[in-house]
Amino acid sequence: MRWPLPILGLCATLAAAPVLAQTVVIDLSSHKIAITSGFTGAEVLLFGTRDGDGDVVVVLRGPEKAAVVRRKARVAGMWLNREEVIFAAAPGYYAVAASRPLAEIADAALLAEHRIGFENVHLSPSFEGSGAEIDAFRAALPRILERQGLVREAVAPIGHVGKRLFRTTFFFPANVPTGLFHADVYLFEDGVLLSKRTAALQVSKSGFGATMFGFSRQQPLLYGLLAVAVALMAGWLAGVVFRKS
Repeated sequence: MRWPLPILGLCATLAAAPVLAQTVVIDLSSHKIAITSGFTGAEVLLFGTRDGDGDVVVVLRGPEKAAVVRRKARVAGMWLNREEVIFAAAPGYYAVAASRPLAEIADAALLAEHRIGFENVHLSPSFEGSGAEIDAFRAALPRILERQGLVREAVAPIGHVGKRLFRTTFFFPANVPTGLFHADVYLFEDGVLLSKRTAALQVSKSGFGATMFGFSRQQPLLYGLLAVAVALMAGWLAGVVFRKS
């Protein structure tokens, strides 16, 4: 198994320092993902080392955004959207990896306290209905996001080399949202949280597409006028070409 070169320095640092308490040290193979016009997805490796024989849990969270869940109903022989719930602060990306099943690492209350597992993510719905109705919409959200590749409900395994080194990978699809991502790494032992570390990763647009995206946000009126002008010019050129042919 091939490991990134930074792991060598990581191990050397820990070997030279006295261990005062069980802790965990982590890093990412990349701290930035650039989305260009040909972007089809990217994979990022998280690696680290731990003291002792504790369990490691990694939670990767993307920037929060509004998410809409709609319920369809059959009307006059057609399926139409009848109800919708907006979750104002749903994670734009969410994935978990662990060295063992979560239920064997910590109790449900501790997992809920640290929002480990999508069922423990705090979602604020806009729909004021019964508890059963809200639960139905809330249960549908991770399924929708998983189909888009933005949520991984199943807990991924964490690979180990020896007793101290660990690694896991996360895949970012082409439709991954831009913004700041946080990889929270927890070290548990006998159901007790011993340590937590966080690594940040930035996903941003790059190239001409990023320039135009920024221009559309900063100068929406000028961007609209420019788009109309380009469309008119393209139509005029097409007319000229067809007349000549």
